[in-house]
Amino acid sequence: MNCHEALSTLKQHSPLPSDGTYDVATFEAISQALSALPRCSPSEVIPALLMCADSHSDERLLSGAAHVLANFPLNVLQPYLADLSSQNRPAVWLLAIFDQLPQFASQTHLQQMRASATDDEVCERIDAEIKRLCGDDTDDEVDATMTQFKRQQNLPQVCEKADAAFRLKDFVVVIRLLTPYQEILPKAYQHKLQIARRKVAN
Repeated sequence: MNCHEALSTLKQHSPLPSDGTYDVATFEAISQALSALPRCSPSEVIPALLMCADSHSDERLLSGAAHVLANFPLNVLQPYLADLSSQNRPAVWLLAIFDQLPQFASQTHLQQMRASATDDEVCERIDAEIKRLCGDDTDDEVDATMTQFKRQQNLPQVCEKADAAFRLKDFVVVIRLLTPYQEILPKAYQHKLQIARRKVAN
């Protein structure tokens, strides 16, 4: 699929459909488009991606789209993502972006999102993102140790879920599960994360 076809396919399926509302052929078309987009012009791709979601879009597709964004250099992304708080994007899409590009998350913006969010699961994810952001800024060694301990405690369950997703070849979910833990993953899971990223990119 060339760049023109990839962009056309993305726009045709924007906003990305919700879970259970599309068939295998649509999923494959969107996946092929997402795979081709990193080779295209950032000035065309990034705005199209930022407009590709609504609050009902399937999170697996959003994770794939966020992964495409993360393939562009930070200096290229900066002009487009620096003002995310004023762009009125759906919370689920912003959270998918922050999963891949946490440096663009803002505590103030997340708190504003939290105040207007109505979905319980989205609220929990925003709370977790706020905590993660606050954790990065604290110098309190006790808090840092507790955070690290909790992450280590969560790791076996995360790895188990990633194994299940890997067996199902749901590589977008593997990436979403393992990326937040990538610096403490055992080597086998670092390898699985690399494989998943290659599969999604190709």
